[in-house]
Amino acid sequence: MLYFLTLVSLFLASASAKGVPLVQAPDYVPSACRDLTYTVQVNVPILDLPEPTSLGSTESVLEYFNKIEQVRLANKTRPLSAEYDIRARYCPNTQDSTSYKEYIMILVHGETYTKDYWAGWFPGVDTKNYSFTNESSKFGEATLAIDRPGNGESTHPLDARELQGPVLKEVIIQTIKKLRNKEIIDKTFKHIVYAGHGIGAEIGFQLARDQPKMFEGLFLTGWNQDASAFPRVAYKQKFKPAALVNATRFGNLSQGYLAMSDVGAREYSFYSGLYPYTMPYLDFANQGTLAVGEKIMYLEGQGPIAKEYGGHVLIMSGANDKVACGDDGSFGDCGQAVNSSLMSLKNSFPRASTFGSYVTPSTGHSWVFHYTSAYVFSAISGWWAYQIY
Repeated sequence: MLYFLTLVSLFLASASAKGVPLVQAPDYVPSACRDLTYTVQVNVPILDLPEPTSLGSTESVLEYFNKIEQVRLANKTRPLSAEYDIRARYCPNTQDSTSYKEYIMILVHGETYTKDYWAGWFPGVDTKNYSFTNESSKFGEATLAIDRPGNGESTHPLDARELQGPVLKEVIIQTIKKLRNKEIIDKTFKHIVYAGHGIGAEIGFQLARDQPKMFEGLFLTGWNQDASAFPRVAYKQKFKPAALVNATRFGNLSQGYLAMSDVGAREYSFYSGLYPYTMPYLDFANQGTLAVGEKIMYLEGQGPIAKEYGGHVLIMSGANDKVACGDDGSFGDCGQAVNSSLMSLKNSFPRASTFGSYVTPSTGHSWVFHYTSAYVFSAISGWWAYQIY
């Protein structure tokens, strides 16, 4: 037994010799996965947002969103210098293909989720049916899923106002630089694909627009450059300070961290079509938080397109995704095939080497937690393997 433990220790030490220490990941992800923490320094200008006080009701939160939009339009900024510890999960390629070993996908979750979104995990959920991480591992794709600052096990700054677009983008820029320099994983990756959901997708789009050489592939889910649905959806999400929603889990967080205040709002926002009836309740009970500055990212993505980005682009959404495609009163409507609203997003990437879109029937925003997810995992992985190689 001692000999076995020594071998395991030697393996973990050698695997992170030039990177950061690796520890065994939870048992709901592939056994080869390892959790890790790395640090990023951020020096960027951010909007000088007002203090988020008296946010005791949904209406007061919406009023605050309106205030920060006025600050955005006035472009009133202040400098920020900060350091964040980022918790991440690395799942290596377990196949023999040499080309796959040169490819890693960075997974960035959406609002109120964590890196576990990509593992399809809540307590009580059978992850084998909902795990993008598991399917990617089977297909031979290496992944690095991160907790964005203010989420999961990453740093939660005392002032949630600082978690704005410039900060979230700089965290990804530093992450990619560290990956390429083998400062996170002691391994060379020739190709990097960025995969983002919701706000995570918005981060990816803005990076492709502003830093078109940052990565070779872009996979966006639950996203649309058109944010016209934002006001209606934001109203129905019923955000309140997270400490008021669940004092046990979030009582130590400031008012700038928000959570959805009832399970009906959660189900409305993220579910539609075919899903286990218990899933919205599990989702609500285990929801994370939204920092007040994050919401504004959707509006910052309006207008300019990613006109210089020349990599591969795949956009995927549930057919009934209210966040990405709007709310017609009961269901979102992303359309189908050539008539889908996702196809029009090709205009946002005029120089992309390849562009693909996939609309999943009977599926809402949080597509991983729908029955239909099992049918799209392999199709998505296959598309990327074909484009990258």
